[in-house]
Amino acid sequence: MKIARGVWTVAALILSLVASRQTATAQPAEREPIHVSFDAPANCPSVDDFARQIKQRTDRAVLVAQTQSGVREFAVTIRLVSNGAEHGYVGTVVVDGTRSSELKAPMCATVVDGLALISALAIDPDALTKSPSEDGTATGNTNAGTDTNTNTNTNTNTDSDTATATPPPTVTNTATTTRTPSIELRADGALGIAIRVAPRIMPTATIGITATYQRFSVRLSGTAGWRTTAVDAPGFADANTSYRWLTARVQTCFDAVRAAKLEVAGCIGFESGTLRVAARDIVNATASNRLWLAPQLGLRSALALGHSRWRATVQVTANAPIIRDRYQFQPATTVAQTAAITVAVDFGAALHF
Repeated sequence: MKIARGVWTVAALILSLVASRQTATAQPAEREPIHVSFDAPANCPSVDDFARQIKQRTDRAVLVAQTQSGVREFAVTIRLVSNGAEHGYVGTVVVDGTRSSELKAPMCATVVDGLALISALAIDPDALTKSPSEDGTATGNTNAGTDTNTNTNTNTNTDSDTATATPPPTVTNTATTTRTPSIELRADGALGIAIRVAPRIMPTATIGITATYQRFSVRLSGTAGWRTTAVDAPGFADANTSYRWLTARVQTCFDAVRAAKLEVAGCIGFESGTLRVAARDIVNATASNRLWLAPQLGLRSALALGHSRWRATVQVTANAPIIRDRYQFQPATTVAQTAAITVAVDFGAALHF
């Protein structure tokens, strides 16, 4: 009776260990919801193919139909490039505001495969140890009959004479691109209007260059504005004033929105230059060159044009001139004065290098 009781005790202990072991191994990996925006030529694999390749490498990814709080955004952009007789595809993926280095290949499917690997690693760092399966789920390294306490990195088997292991996929340097974002350069030009001396609206032209790193950018630009207006001066029917405005500007911007096609950034900056006002067709006509200094706040947006390197840009800025002047025809005819807050709106295009 004592022997039987001891056997039942040992059996119960073994069953409890097996049950606890199965419970521990059955715990699923933490799932992570993601949303994928995909912009690629029509002859490339689809967004469904891209998502399938991610899920083949990691079972932690859960795709959702639209962006929402707590969902990571993966923005994929692929474009066709041509350099003389050579043609190919260039692609990037933006994950949590970090843009990967460009992947280049003669075939679009190769670029899609590389971007899917980068995305899978951003979700699951262990994705390199999992091989793609045909049913769309990730398969890890397995050892037939291997005890769960065995270190799987050695692919050894202490309980059986036979063992099978799935080799990891071949990995290129593209797997680390999300950790080493590059600096992007853009040149831009724009035409716009500005209110610099109230109540005059002045046409403007701007050229600039922008250096971007992740979500931050620094922009250097130069702007020229001009305007000639008639003045109601008694006895001088042809009297007029001309305005010429030349400035240089430096801005620091932060991308509040950075998607595959649309970028919206808030900017803070400072501009300096000269404002020249001249009187014409009047007795004792004079001209004055005045220093222009103004801190500014702005909003800048860029929209990608198809699959090209060009983007349409819009910028709105508000400036607070430090030096404010009033311009008069004697004895006391005010023709213009520097506004307390000046506003400028620019529409243009930017070329991405």
